[in-house]
Amino acid sequence: MIKLVEREIGGLIRSVIIKLVDKKTGKVVKEIEIDKRYDLGTNNLGRFLKSLFTEVDEDAKLEADYVNTSGATVTVRTAYSTEYTFVYTGYGKLFRKIKVGDSSVAASRDQYNLQGTILGESPVIASYSDGSDHVDITGAFSWDTDQTIYEIGLFFGMSCFDTASVEEIMFDRTVYPDGISVPAGQVLYITYRFQI
Repeated sequence: MIKLVEREIGGLIRSVIIKLVDKKTGKVVKEIEIDKRYDLGTNNLGRFLKSLFTEVDEDAKLEADYVNTSGATVTVRTAYSTEYTFVYTGYGKLFRKIKVGDSSVAASRDQYNLQGTILGESPVIASYSDGSDHVDITGAFSWDTDQTIYEIGLFFGMSCFDTASVEEIMFDRTVYPDGISVPAGQVLYITYRFQI
C-alpha cells in the first residue's frame, strides 16, 4: 500500500529573511520574513537549473541563453564534456551577490535586473547543516545615510565563453512594497532561504 503525504506546495526559494541589526549593540531591531513559496522565480533561474541537470556527452558543450542585467541575451556555457561543469567553460571569476534597490514595481518572471536605483550590493555567504531542510545565502549591507529598501535581487556571475566576459544574471527579484527603512549605521542582513 502506498501512503500519500499531503504537503504544502512551495517553490525552491522558501523565503527571504530580512534582519536589521543595531551596529553598536548587536541587537536585532527588526525582522521580516517574506514568504516566497508562491512567488515567481525568473526565467534565468529556470534555465540555470535545467543546465545543471542536463547530461553532456564527451567532448560536447552545454550552452544556454540568459538575459543579462543590461537586457542583452547572452550565451553562457555551463558544461564542457562529461567531466566539467563551470570548469573550462569561459573566462573570469564567477560571483554571487545580493543587491538591493528602491523600486516597488511588482516582480515578474521576465525581469533581468532590479527595476529602480541599486542602493547596494553584497557578496554572499552560503550555509547548510547536514539534516537541515534549507540552504541559506546571506549578504550584509550598511550605509552612512538613511535608506529605504523595496526590492532585493539574487545575482550570479557566469562566464560567456565566446566573448571572454563575465555576465551578471539575476535569478530572483523580491519586492517588499511597504519598504524597509534602514537608519544610518545599522546593518541590514538579507538571507535567501532555499528549501531542499
